[in-house]
Amino acid sequence: DYYTHTGYEVNEQHQVWYKTSAIVNRKLYAGNVSYFDKTPYEFYKDSIDNQLDVINYPPKNYPDRILVSPVGKFDILPAGKYLDIVRQDGQNIVKLISLGHHLMIFKHEDVFVLDCSSEIEFLTDSFKGLGVSNPLHVCATPNSIFWINSQGLFTYDGETAQRNLLQDKINANEWAAKIFNVFTHINYDPAENNILIFTRYDDTEALVDNLVTLYH
Repeated sequence: DYYTHTGYEVNEQHQVWYKTSAIVNRKLYAGNVSYFDKTPYEFYKDSIDNQLDVINYPPKNYPDRILVSPVGKFDILPAGKYLDIVRQDGQNIVKLISLGHHLMIFKHEDVFVLDCSSEIEFLTDSFKGLGVSNPLHVCATPNSIFWINSQGLFTYDGETAQRNLLQDKINANEWAAKIFNVFTHINYDPAENNILIFTRYDDTEALVDNLVTLYH
């Protein structure tokens, strides 16, 4: 039938905008999504029956929702196949990133980990108060995910979250007040196997001069 062939129902909306995505277990997970709440046929019918202004009709945003593609069909995101991770908690999804068969979901305040190894995803871990405000605050290495926030640097390898890797390297007050700001971002240097944190320190304009290098 149509669903078996395409992965979505014939009248189901599957044209989507999203702010972050990750591929896990041959499925695309798209977070902080927007899409029209009407199908093309419903748009046409409302434009005739109710004089709906189709041109200026905006898509609806679901900032805490994840849409999931059929296996191997990364360009199809059926509106009916979605995940809501802690609905209406006031937190938008900032970043999705894969780690093996896990999907890490970064919201503004909290972090959640989904196991995506089977047909039905399930929550395996969460880190309260360790979220991020910018997708550039997260990066992947071959074996772990690293992220930064106003509290410090954190990592997850699929099993254990290590708290505040900067504790013995940078004073917590100095980090929060001077180093971590809207310009701060994190990256991984595979050539040297280093975690790099870039920032504008003491209102200077140079990023490279204020590079903090932490060994993985």
